[in-house]
Amino acid sequence: MTKKNSSVFYIFIIFILTFNCLYADDNWVIAASKFGINKTAISISDSLITMIPSAILENLGTSLTRSVTPEEASLQNTYDYQTERLSLYLQLSSAYKTRDALVLQNYSKKELKKKIKEQNEKILEIEKKISDSIEEEKEALLTARKNQKLVDEGDYREEKLLTEGQKWLYLFKNLFVKDNNLIEEKTISLYNNNSATLYAPDSNYLEEGIESYNFQKQVVSAKINCLLMGNISSYGDYISVQVDAWLFPGAKKIASVMEVGSVKEIDFLTSALANKLLPYITNALPVKLELDINPKDAENLKFYMDDVLQNLDMKDYLIQSGSHTLQFQADNYKTAYATYNFEGNRIYKIEVNLSPLNEAFMNLQLKQPLQANLFSNGESAAKIDDSISRIKIDGNTVLGQLVDLEGNSSTFYIPPSLVGENKTVMLKIKKHNEKDYIDKRRKWMYGAYSSLMISLMPKFFCYGQYAEAVGMYGVNSSEENLQNALKWQKANTAATCLSVGCGIFFGYELVRYLLAANSVLPQKVQKSKFVYSEEEPVSAAENIEDKSENISEESGENKDINNYENIEE
Repeated sequence: MTKKNSSVFYIFIIFILTFNCLYADDNWVIAASKFGINKTAISISDSLITMIPSAILENLGTSLTRSVTPEEASLQNTYDYQTERLSLYLQLSSAYKTRDALVLQNYSKKELKKKIKEQNEKILEIEKKISDSIEEEKEALLTARKNQKLVDEGDYREEKLLTEGQKWLYLFKNLFVKDNNLIEEKTISLYNNNSATLYAPDSNYLEEGIESYNFQKQVVSAKINCLLMGNISSYGDYISVQVDAWLFPGAKKIASVMEVGSVKEIDFLTSALANKLLPYITNALPVKLELDINPKDAENLKFYMDDVLQNLDMKDYLIQSGSHTLQFQADNYKTAYATYNFEGNRIYKIEVNLSPLNEAFMNLQLKQPLQANLFSNGESAAKIDDSISRIKIDGNTVLGQLVDLEGNSSTFYIPPSLVGENKTVMLKIKKHNEKDYIDKRRKWMYGAYSSLMISLMPKFFCYGQYAEAVGMYGVNSSEENLQNALKWQKANTAATCLSVGCGIFFGYELVRYLLAANSVLPQKVQKSKFVYSEEEPVSAAENIEDKSENISEESGENKDINNYENIEE
């Protein structure tokens, strides 16, 4: 390598190192440790205490950013100042001990005086550094509080009056720094870039407490900014998981969430926990909502946010970022609602146009009379008798539920094509308990499958014996071998018929099980020829018969009712 190329190489290395120093702290690292188990918890496997935190980290993802506020940045500065002062204090202690030990040395008075003077200067220098560190920390805290107040008021830029010299300095500085925003965006990354790698703190430091200096020092040394710690408790097949998110340095708890779920649905449980932690992990900025609700003169207008009634006199609303459910209600209007994931530091203008509520009613006929309670779209239906009920409609699909006196329930739906004022539809009642019926059909299906598997054993045995007998007859065409081959041929045929029958039986039971499993889906109603009037219900067939008799009397002829099919139409 020539001297010129060597110089270029070293310059390139220096540039890379400088670039890495400038951007080494751009990542905001999140980690998780093994979860604990409550003393009351039983039957929790050891795999859960590692699988759940790993799954939460995986659900959080890696394409996230953290909005670091001045208050959070001041925690890092405070930790740095405290670490610096601790180091200076140890140096000060060593300097005092060194000075005190000078009198024990064999120095002359002049030399001793000189040595003590030099050591006192070192002590004063260290004490000055400690005092300067304290003053710098106080000034930094005041600045952080001032900037945090600006952020809370919605101003995310720091205004500074710069001199000409500072402008030239910032011109060079801004080659690497985009602007002087008070909010710093940092990319969120996982500990060791792997969700399966959990952080294992020292047990001795953990006993001292999460807020202890030794524990914080250990976590900060691992370059972890957020540590997830949790506890698991269980009752039967369900577990409760509580997760706390701790911010370092500072050991500040920024979130505490809890979720309950089945052990068989860990994916759903960990996904729900990750969604709850997400706003706190990203530290998303507040969101401003501006509402425009029409019509303006709607009576008894109400606005709910996450099921909490809000004051409509406000012009705008400041809420935390994340997923929120908005609901609008008014007399004589349909309820409007929506769930949306609001991103921070944005203004959302929401226009709501309430649709008039056109109340109408239709009839639901039960094919077999039954004493039961009927609900449609969450409202109780008006029961006329054990066969007919009046349900409220609004022109859309109707989803309902029928609950009998024994607690058995079945769901149904009415498609828009059958929905109409004063129309009548018919529902066929399922008298069996769906859960018990599905279990019964599953047991029969498993029994049929077992019989099929068992029937294959004699089938394979008979076929093998038959093949061997045919081979023996081919070698020795004696009468004995022929009869033996014919015997196993009949046995093989019988075993084949048995296996085929078991296969047909299994297919039949499989279809019945699938139909039973689908029975939990809402049942579609059917058209009904029943005509209901508030005075007296009359069937369509009776109407046709009455009309046919009247027509026959007027014409003077006895005609068959089939000639009046057009009347039914």
